[in-house]
Amino acid sequence: MSYPNTADSYGEMKATDPTDQLLCHYTPAETAFSHILPTRTLRMNSFRRMRDPLENKELHRLVRFVDGIEPDGLTLGEAQELVGEIRGQMRILCLTMDAKGYEDEQIQAFGRAYARARMWEQYADEHRGVCLAFSGNCMANTFFNELKRFGAAACNPVRYTPGGFAVSPARLIDAGRLTDGDPAALLTKHITSHHEDLWSLKLSDWDSEYEYRFVVFAPTAPLHEPIHVPFADCLRAIVLGERFDPALLPRARERVARRPVPP
Repeated sequence: MSYPNTADSYGEMKATDPTDQLLCHYTPAETAFSHILPTRTLRMNSFRRMRDPLENKELHRLVRFVDGIEPDGLTLGEAQELVGEIRGQMRILCLTMDAKGYEDEQIQAFGRAYARARMWEQYADEHRGVCLAFSGNCMANTFFNELKRFGAAACNPVRYTPGGFAVSPARLIDAGRLTDGDPAALLTKHITSHHEDLWSLKLSDWDSEYEYRFVVFAPTAPLHEPIHVPFADCLRAIVLGERFDPALLPRARERVARRPVPP
């Protein structure tokens, strides 16, 4: 997987490196200073922890065979359960990219990944938390290599459509393509071919989040339990919320002093 260089795709807002972009994680201050920064890891949760009701339910129940034709040796119920089992072993990390449409110098700041008012409100304790800004290139390389230790992994921007997975080709398995007599191979090929829609497709109502997602199939992790992945030296900035408690400033300064972020 490769991280997209974003001058054309996502606007002209860059990190210090002109080929890079920041990926941001909004979180309460306590989570940042007591867990993320001391351990230098990011927690990846299962789909059932997602805020989107369509994602945290049994989405695999929407899977169907094209024209209702089941292959020999694989019923629809079995196919749904297999997709559900795989989905149950997936872990997800959701970060925020720079937004499109903010190329004008007068409004560029409002499109930055760390300057999204709704994200501060919803995920960072109503502006009292922090936003951790990571190098996109570092995350797509160093962090991604750490992630692959847990299993097969992918990283890509989330795609938003009016119908999401409910109208995606990913929910339709074509038994007519079964050529080797192995239904399991058919299902594996289907999941591999449609992995982005299976793991990184959301309804358009969420598109203001400009989400960049890391996903991993972690079969050895306890079912639905989170995993913690080191982010090494990918951190570039700790942004404090507008309502950040001044009493916590010493903790913020101490954390930066212990391990300064790269320039």
